[in-house]
Amino acid sequence: MTVRQNYWLEKVKRFFIFACFLLLSVGTVAADEISVLTTIDKNIGTLEDVFNLTVTVKGVRNSPKPTMPPMPDFTLRQSGTQSSITIVNGKMTASTTHNFLLTPKKTGKFTIYSPKINYDGQEYLSNIIKVQVIDSPQNTASNQAPIFAKTFASTTTPFVNEQFTLTFKLYKRIETRNIQLDLPFDNFREEALGKPRDYNQVLNGLKYHISEFTTALFPTKAGTIEIPGATINLDLVIRDRRTQSHDSFNLFFNDPFFGRSGRLQHKIIRTKPISINVRALPKNGKPLDFSNLVGKFEISATIGKLKIKAGDTSTLTVKISGVGNIQDAIFSLPDITKDFKSYSDEPKLEKKARSQRLYGEKTFKFALVPLKEGSFQIPSLALSYFDPEEERYITTKTKPIFLDILPAESDEKMNMVNSQSLSQGKIKVLGTDIFPNHTNLTDFLNQKPTVKAKTIYYAGGVIPIVGYIIVAAFARQKRKLRHDSAFARNKKAYKLAKIKLENLSSTAHDSKIFVQELSQILREYIGDKLNLNGAAFTSNEAIGKLRERKFPAEQIIPIQDLLEELEKTQYGGPRTASNLSDNLIDQSLETLKKLEKLP
Repeated sequence: MTVRQNYWLEKVKRFFIFACFLLLSVGTVAADEISVLTTIDKNIGTLEDVFNLTVTVKGVRNSPKPTMPPMPDFTLRQSGTQSSITIVNGKMTASTTHNFLLTPKKTGKFTIYSPKINYDGQEYLSNIIKVQVIDSPQNTASNQAPIFAKTFASTTTPFVNEQFTLTFKLYKRIETRNIQLDLPFDNFREEALGKPRDYNQVLNGLKYHISEFTTALFPTKAGTIEIPGATINLDLVIRDRRTQSHDSFNLFFNDPFFGRSGRLQHKIIRTKPISINVRALPKNGKPLDFSNLVGKFEISATIGKLKIKAGDTSTLTVKISGVGNIQDAIFSLPDITKDFKSYSDEPKLEKKARSQRLYGEKTFKFALVPLKEGSFQIPSLALSYFDPEEERYITTKTKPIFLDILPAESDEKMNMVNSQSLSQGKIKVLGTDIFPNHTNLTDFLNQKPTVKAKTIYYAGGVIPIVGYIIVAAFARQKRKLRHDSAFARNKKAYKLAKIKLENLSSTAHDSKIFVQELSQILREYIGDKLNLNGAAFTSNEAIGKLRERKFPAEQIIPIQDLLEELEKTQYGGPRTASNLSDNLIDQSLETLKKLEKLP
């Protein structure tokens, strides 16, 4: 071993000893050296800021997670843990840092009490921190804010159950990621109006990308109700000057393939709350059959058959459609029990968004069975609702439906027989049972099936199975021919080549064109069998492809001889097609038949 090798071996030994000492020294530190310190990145912030809270435990590496005090005025989220070791003047110190994100819920002055650490049965408390949360400045396009949000209500004075639209818009001129939207709707029933949409808009000369979300709200009680401001959690992508430079090296690594380097800054955006004054529905003029429908609605009624026989069934269909709280629509038939039996189905509801309003249709179906013949009338069906635009109750009705009930085909009557008439004459047999009547006990003894019965029995069980297998195999092949082009070409290769050869037989045999076409037909056949472009092959290439696919030599040699003969005839100068035999096409067909036998 050389001097240089001894030198490096000694270096490795020293490093290994130092690493072992380091690992053994860091695991645990004496209890009186453990301390807990809590810090925050700022003491004053707005509702749109996120406070970074850090709990550092010194004296322990990989310390347990701290127990945080109750913080009802903040949303707490852990954002990672780091462990570190520092050596100062030969003294080694281990520490663990726990990071948290605090999102304020309201303005005011707050106290964050001591987080604590439980380690080896002892409890270690941290310090107390005071923070102040102030209201956020109103960011708009007028002050050139890079990102802000707004909510709009189509009306602030709706009636109870009246549909109105709340629109949320996020304006941004900066790249964002991980957007999370929270829109609380207490005391309202909500229905989404389609998918969120994205578009661009210029405001005060600045181009903003806008994400818009709309929802239909239905207030459930009267009074002044506040819709809380929307909360948007997102990450802003902050580019440093180096990544924004035009240096070719930086532009290369700023490509989206490399993740477009930049740091993420967590941001919270809040919109202002909206006060809604919900009006109660008026009591004057309220119809007795009013079922809390608010909006604009229509009712229609149709019946399946206007002429039916007594005892038959016809379906009455009632549809309520319009804009408003269609989901609350209820309907029941008037009293028609003296003339009909009725059976109701479950109502079906369909809803769709159109022009930022929710339209719907609710369908009620009733099966009606007339009890007697005659002419009957289903009276007008009424629907009452409150129109918030006209601020009044409206009742709409359908037209009456007239039915003709025809007599039933046969009446079920009981035939009464006089007992005295039976004794005065002979008994007349009116009919016999379909099955034979057994009168002897021997008829009930166990009987063995005959050979014929067994044959029919087994055939009845086997034939359907075999038939199913045949039909399934045929269907599978048809499906494969339809979807698998390679399989279809292979199966149709011989049939197609045969048709081409038969069409070729009508041409003159003393022409070089005949030989060229015959050679091309053979090569195209090989291409179809192998799912390749056979017309582009030479004869040698076609034979090579057959060998690659492991075709037997006894099948390759005949077609190889035939192709070579055609080439000699085609390029043999004066010795051309005059040397062709009349059975050249038959020879080609026989050769293809041999090749076709390969499974």
